[in-house]
Amino acid sequence: MNESRGSMSLLSSAKAKIDNGFSRLGPKLDFTDPAQRTLMLLASRTISISNAVVLLSRHDLSTEAVPLLFSLIGIAAQMRWIAEKDHSQRAREFSSELRQSASGWFWDVAKLKEKMARMDFDSQLIDALDHVLLEHIEGNVEGLPWGHSLPESRKGLTQDELLDVAALAIRHVLKALDAFWPGSFEIASIEMEGK
Repeated sequence: MNESRGSMSLLSSAKAKIDNGFSRLGPKLDFTDPAQRTLMLLASRTISISNAVVLLSRHDLSTEAVPLLFSLIGIAAQMRWIAEKDHSQRAREFSSELRQSASGWFWDVAKLKEKMARMDFDSQLIDALDHVLLEHIEGNVEGLPWGHSLPESRKGLTQDELLDVAALAIRHVLKALDAFWPGSFEIASIEMEGK
């Protein structure tokens, strides 16, 4: 539980840094620039998704938060990818990919892992993609009257696992924002473990 408190604290601090960073940028923001617009929208989603992940974890629904966690990881990867180089072009590519996949799952797992590996993401976060998806589908089955009869059922994600992965993802969101708008998000006080 101590670990989840640290992750919860980091999530709260990161959300405040995102809000404060955009407040500092204020009038300098250019909503017509595809990269700025996309990074702002994704940062906004990060805050809302993080709030939902924390709320679900507090109600012992960590496994049910997996689609949100998966989205948070995907947002972090896309933001880092856009902030890395060719900002406007990559923002338009992301927008195009998003519209093409609107009828299916939001993230193509193979493409997402490839982008994350190219940008030297923590292996723990890349590996979490497969783990959390399995936990979401196969977790908490034993809660059903007949669940005990299923072989190899999973326990589901713990609160610590959920919040630790969410904290890793949000660190990458902050890293992307800092790369694009250096110094505006005061990320020095947040420990940047991994890359």
